[in-house]
Amino acid sequence: MKYCIAIPSLIDDECISDAVSSYVKNIIEPNVTDEIQFIIHVDNFQYSDSVGTLESTIKLYEQLSDYVKCDVYCDGTRLGLKKSYQFLMKKFLESDCDYLMFYDDDHEIINPMPLSNDFVKTCLADLKYLIHFANAYLQASSEFPFLTNDSVYADDQIIIRKNSNFFYTQPGTIIPRYVVDKIFDDYCSHHVFSSERIVGNLMQKYFNFEILTVCVNSGTDCLKVDGSEFSIPLEDHFSVDGRRFIKAGGYSNKSVFLFDG
Repeated sequence: MKYCIAIPSLIDDECISDAVSSYVKNIIEPNVTDEIQFIIHVDNFQYSDSVGTLESTIKLYEQLSDYVKCDVYCDGTRLGLKKSYQFLMKKFLESDCDYLMFYDDDHEIINPMPLSNDFVKTCLADLKYLIHFANAYLQASSEFPFLTNDSVYADDQIIIRKNSNFFYTQPGTIIPRYVVDKIFDDYCSHHVFSSERIVGNLMQKYFNFEILTVCVNSGTDCLKVDGSEFSIPLEDHFSVDGRRFIKAGGYSNKSVFLFDG
C-alpha cells in the first residue's frame, strides 16, 4: 500500500518552507517511508505579497527527497489550478502508488497523520468507504456541517466519525487508484474552473461512497452542537489551509482561530 501526496504549488517560499517542515514532521516521520511518495507541480505564478523565485521554491520541495521519493515538476509556464491537478493525477496514474491525497501548497499538517494505522488501511480496502482526514480553514472547519457524533473506531490517537451526507473536500481525502482511473478522462474534458467541484461531482456520478472522517482524539468533545452553534476544536484536525493562516503566525498563533477548544 503506497500513498501519493500530490501538491499543486505557486511560488511562495514563506508558505512552502513551513509546509515542507510539517510534511516531514507529521506525514513522513510517523509513517513507513516506503509507503509515501510526493509528486509536486510548481506553477510559474506568485502573489504580490509572496517572496521567492521558481528556483528557490523548487529547492524547498527537493528537501523532501532526503526522506522519501519526491518528484518535482515545472516547465516554467503557468498551467492554472485545474490543469495542475490534471497534471498531478496523470503523474499519479503513471506511478506505482495505490492512493492519491491532495494538499495545497499552503497547507500545514498540524498533527501526526496515521497513514499506517491498521484500521485506516482496513477502511481503505473496503470499497464502500472514502477516507478523509479532518481539515480546517483560517476561521472554520471544513467538516461542517456533515460530521456526526457517530464513530466507527477510536484509539488513543484518532477517532473516525461518520458523516450525515456525501461531500468531497479536496485536501486530506484519500482517493483510490481505481477512482482516479475512472474519472480522469471526464476531468480532462471539463471546463469548470474548480477542480474540487469536478472531482466531487464525478465521484457522485460513478460511485456511492460513505465518507469517514479521521479526527485527532484530543480527549475533548470533538463535536459540540447547540442550536446553530457548531464547533470542532482546532486540535482535532490534521491540517490547516490558507496563506492567511501561515502569514498570521501559523499553528503557534491559535488566537487567529474562531474555534472553541
